[in-house]
This record gives sequence, C-alpha cells and structure tokens, in this order.
Amino acid sequence: MIEHILAKGEVWIAPLEEIAAHVRQVAAAGTYTPSVQTLPIRDGRITDIPDPYAGR
Repeated sequence: MIEHILAKGEVWIAPLEEIAAHVRQVAAAGTYTPSVQTLPIRDGRITDIPDPYAGR
C-alpha cells in the first residue's frame, strides 16, 4: 500500500519528529503560519461529563 502511495508522487511519509522539525523550520523562516484555535478556558469540571469519584 505504501509503495502505491509513493508511486503517485508528491507524498511525504516521515516520522512525526521529522514533520515537527520541518514545521518549526518553515514557521521560523516565515514561509508558513500555522492557524491557532483558542479554546474557552473554564474553571471546574465540564458539566456534561459525570464525576467518576462522586459518591465515594
């Protein structure tokens, strides 16, 4: 299967460490700007998730 994907061309198969190093390099060079999603920060537990320790 990997041989088939590689035969198509324009494919990069690499370990995660190599991908992360590449992303850091192009971000530092200014040729890539990653998108950043901020999550809402809330105090306490998320109400939809039951507390597994409740009632102990």
